[in-house]
Amino acid sequence: MKKKLLCIAVAMAVGGFVVPISGLAKDTDYKATIDTRGLDRAEGVRGIVFEDLNRDGRFNLGEPGIPDVMVSNGKEVVVTNDRGFYRISREHYREDMNIFVSKPACYDLPVDANNVPQFSYIHKEGGSSKPLVFGGLEETGKLPLFINFPLITGECNYNFTVAVSGDPQPYSNVEIGYVRD
Repeated sequence: MKKKLLCIAVAMAVGGFVVPISGLAKDTDYKATIDTRGLDRAEGVRGIVFEDLNRDGRFNLGEPGIPDVMVSNGKEVVVTNDRGFYRISREHYREDMNIFVSKPACYDLPVDANNVPQFSYIHKEGGSSKPLVFGGLEETGKLPLFINFPLITGECNYNFTVAVSGDPQPYSNVEIGYVRD
């Protein structure tokens, strides 16, 4: 337990976020990334949250959309329609935003090669704004025409544990200890 708390404290200290070690991505055999297609931002952010029946990570004909899933760009939150489609209007576009899905209870997320759950698309049109010690984020270019989120059916679990913390920004090892404790 102390190791998990220390990881959370360190991640918060560097401005990151922590994903629970278990619980978010249960099926680590399901490897895929977010399905992006085309380049056009005139219509805003749009796409589909779908059940990836063939587990290829791409939205294919015959794969059903998942209704009532929340999708956000960190500022606006929309809910998918009865066919799994969502749209965040152009007026809420930013050159630096994350588009992410809130995982429904009875579905699992794909994971990448490092078993990191794939629930968001990082859009950083110009990349990191200044040189960073570890390189920062690469430029993504224009917003894709569609940002589609693949999911697979999973165990329905409505019980979970969550730790919530604000943005404490500790400035020393002593302050990191306060956050950890």
